[in-house]
Amino acid sequence: AQKRKREIAQAEKRIGELDRIFKRIYEDDISGTISHERFLKLSADYEAEQRELTEQIKTWREVVETFEQDRSDFDSFAAIVRKYVIHPYDRQ
Repeated sequence: AQKRKREIAQAEKRIGELDRIFKRIYEDDISGTISHERFLKLSADYEAEQRELTEQIKTWREVVETFEQDRSDFDSFAAIVRKYVIHPYDRQ
């Protein structure tokens, strides 16, 4: 779960970077530094990457939540078992 959380953080960071990159290439398009065709190509690529990362984040979050819920359920079950099961060495 910790590995997935790090991957989520990295993907979110990359999404932020892509937003900044998109803003720069938009400004380059407006100023004529790059051709409009190049802008369209780059922006399509960056938008596709952002969509993919967003979907990955959604999937990874679901995996982490499921893992944490399963762990919580197991811990609760184990506590109940410990409470009601008498260890053989504790019997008088």
